[in-house]
Amino acid sequence: MSNRILEILTISRHNGLTKEEVYKKLGYTNLSFEDFEDAFEKMIEEHQIYQTGKDKYIRNPFEEGEVKVNKKGEVFVKCDDITISVEKNTFNCITGDIVKVKITDFDEKRGTLKEVVKRAGQSAEVITEKGVRYAVLKNGMKYKIRLDEKIVDGTIIGIKIENTKKNKEPVAVLDRIIGHKNEPRSDDKAILYANGFEYEWNDEIKDELLLIPSTITEEEIKGRRDLRDKTIFTIDGDDTKDIDDAISLEKLPNGNYKLGVHIADVSNYVKYGTAIFREAYERGTSVYMNTVVNPELPVELSNGICSLNPDVDRLALTFDMEITPKGKVAKLDMYESVIRSRKQMTYKNVNKILEENEIPEDYKEFSDTLKLMNDLRLILEKNRISRGYQNFEIPEQKINTDENGVPTEMLRREQRSGEKLIEQFMLIANESVATHFYNLGIPFMYRDHDVLNEDRLRHVVSVMTEYGEKINIKEKFGTSKYLQQLLKSLEDSKRKEVFSEMLVRCLDKADYREYNIGHFSIGIDEVKREAYGQVTSPIRRLPDLINHMIIKAHLNNNNEYLYSDEFKEAMKKVGIQSSNREVAADECERQSNKMKSAEYMQNYIGEEYQAMIVGFTEKGGMYVRLPNLIEGRVGYESMNDHYGYNPETEVLIGQRGKKIYRLGDIIPVKLVRASKEQSEIDFEIIEPKVRTRKK
Repeated sequence: MSNRILEILTISRHNGLTKEEVYKKLGYTNLSFEDFEDAFEKMIEEHQIYQTGKDKYIRNPFEEGEVKVNKKGEVFVKCDDITISVEKNTFNCITGDIVKVKITDFDEKRGTLKEVVKRAGQSAEVITEKGVRYAVLKNGMKYKIRLDEKIVDGTIIGIKIENTKKNKEPVAVLDRIIGHKNEPRSDDKAILYANGFEYEWNDEIKDELLLIPSTITEEEIKGRRDLRDKTIFTIDGDDTKDIDDAISLEKLPNGNYKLGVHIADVSNYVKYGTAIFREAYERGTSVYMNTVVNPELPVELSNGICSLNPDVDRLALTFDMEITPKGKVAKLDMYESVIRSRKQMTYKNVNKILEENEIPEDYKEFSDTLKLMNDLRLILEKNRISRGYQNFEIPEQKINTDENGVPTEMLRREQRSGEKLIEQFMLIANESVATHFYNLGIPFMYRDHDVLNEDRLRHVVSVMTEYGEKINIKEKFGTSKYLQQLLKSLEDSKRKEVFSEMLVRCLDKADYREYNIGHFSIGIDEVKREAYGQVTSPIRRLPDLINHMIIKAHLNNNNEYLYSDEFKEAMKKVGIQSSNREVAADECERQSNKMKSAEYMQNYIGEEYQAMIVGFTEKGGMYVRLPNLIEGRVGYESMNDHYGYNPETEVLIGQRGKKIYRLGDIIPVKLVRASKEQSEIDFEIIEPKVRTRKK
């Protein structure tokens, strides 16, 4: 009923209606006015409805949300379940500011800024010009600021905007000193600060850590299933310190597989309401930037007592799945356990075993189990593909740095058999547990992924056709299987990489919600009573930690609180916070990669490369990518013709010479500029030399 009331008040726009008028428009013949009035009053208390005076009501036009400012300077306010476009940035807002907005058009999702609730921080470099101190942002914007003389030029600081009055020149105030730009890691801290991540721990958290033991006690083991005699091990990257998950596998007499996924029992140490939990909520996720990790939890937990390190006892939540040879989960058993990992394996060595049959000496006792695991991985993969799972195979960049954070090597990160094995095992665990709770009707935090944007998909298909790609797909347009087949059609295409990335952009970003709508890209269908929610990384992600708390409450028959209105509201907030923090963490990684790439390339000015064209802009230029995934711009102003960009066909055409540049083309370029400060790289095309005939 509340949704219908909001619809009626939305249609009436700013013309208020009385309660009686709303009741009449509802048209519910079996609803008494008294019951309607009770529901209406509750909506007023929840600020969904706004009283204008004279006993008239409108849909509450005021919302609070986070500001997003895009590259064009356009301002949007992301509220709980709506994003509002703002025409004028009246308070000089920056990305991350929390504001109150008045919605002027619910249909078009437009509004005006009313006040600033909380200012976000921005990192800036201190400079002095003609005796005046300025804080300069990365985009070149600078603000006047008063600073102690001890703060020298080149210092990276965190600032907030002081002046929030309409249309007044903003003034920066010092929030914190991050470090000098020449100090190791100050650039990483600046990125974290600018995206709202704390990178230090307060005294209250440090005091709580003193009360957490570094080893588990016999008292903690009581009531848990003891798996310390089982062959359990972990597989991670070479430099992983925070180990969430361990695995085990055995073949059952009936031909099925018994897969054990053992996850660190973080909730045994991080209790709801503690200072550590509150900070984990604020961070929402660990942030991974090159070789730097900004953890969601203090390292005493993330790398210590919670991490499933080898040859030590650890508390875990275990999910045992009996899986048929066709990849179906026949049985799920979940319980609190105590485990002892036999070995901390690396992807590098596991891949040697699975792909080259080269077995390191200290892996020999596990090689048969690993090969059996790979058999199951292939079964799970095949089953998931049959349901519409899409494997985009988008290349990832790996940046190696020295101890001071200076980049030394740029590589492509490959996903091979070992990585795919862990991915499939974590997927099946997350899906099995979430589906179990969904069908029990117990509240859970889901990882949801809505359907794709069909207009964007039509554009990509049109471009692919224009480029000569053969598309003959019988699946229904826009379905997960259609997209899967489209990706398959690119397997032998020289433009596979660039078209795959275009197809990824047809998908909305997955987010966290307290209700299930399925997961499009991995083939999870809510209509089929399937669900997906993450439980495999409680050290690194807030939603996983929350789900562990729910699982343990269920296992210990403490479900009552899970159904309360208070918990439902808390879950909604966790979903919004986790989704927003994940976006911010991705932005940290993106900014760090751009900055480190530019820093690395500063040593190679004048070098020539073969680069792939990966994108065009209307005015700025086209973007190219080197084999090591470093990207840069080729400005139109540097080219030897006037070029026009056709966004419909995604081609660039010279006006005089009629030369055409296409996505995926490999062209010769020379590096002409690289700036770590602006995170920018510029190339120029190496034009063929004109041969002249000798007289």
